[in-house]
Amino acid sequence: MGKSRLKRKQVRSAKRNLYLMLAGASVILIVGIVYGPQLLINFSIAIENLRHPSAASLSTNTSSSSNYVAPPSLNPLETATNSASTSVSGYALAGQTVKLYVNGSETDQIKAGQDGSFTFKTVALSQGTNTIKAKAVTKNHNQSSFSNLLTISYLSQKPTLTVDQPQDGQHFSHDSQTVQVGGKTDPQDRVTVNGFWAIIDDQGNYSYLLPLQNGDNTITVVSTDQAGNTTSKTIKVTRDS
Repeated sequence: MGKSRLKRKQVRSAKRNLYLMLAGASVILIVGIVYGPQLLINFSIAIENLRHPSAASLSTNTSSSSNYVAPPSLNPLETATNSASTSVSGYALAGQTVKLYVNGSETDQIKAGQDGSFTFKTVALSQGTNTIKAKAVTKNHNQSSFSNLLTISYLSQKPTLTVDQPQDGQHFSHDSQTVQVGGKTDPQDRVTVNGFWAIIDDQGNYSYLLPLQNGDNTITVVSTDQAGNTTSKTIKVTRDS
């Protein structure tokens, strides 16, 4: 009898557990049917947002990048000139307007060609050092940052030059094989003595040891600055026979 009652109790407990499991499964099934699709949609949207920017963010980035204008590129120039003007060329995107700035002020503008090239044929320079840069402008009036910076010096004055030794008309004995030619010019200028490069220091002092020939010797000293301006002086000395 005892075993029979225990067996019936176990059966009732097993049935009760089965009913609870069935009820729980039913609830889960109902929730899944009602809310499952929306949860799946929300989950998919979250994953997509992690993989790609949101539409609003993408729109902002696109708008920002569309306003960017690449600066033009200017071709290199000589560092110095003795002309009051020079030409400036370079490249931008085809059809863009290029604004030229000399010493910080806008001086001219031109439209880039189909290949992107442009040339400002006559760019006026001021005496001394000049800085040149440019900007590109689109049809929507968006401007680029400045291009690379060019620097050119306009030097119109001839170099200063002295020949301090030897003296013009000076006589040297037959034993004198050479003469020291020296004087002063502007710093950074180049000096030749009868076509040969002289030694020059940072202060513009130059020197050259010139061989002497019997009789009259003509000595020509030429100073040339960075822009190509020249100053020359000629003296004569005599080596006695």
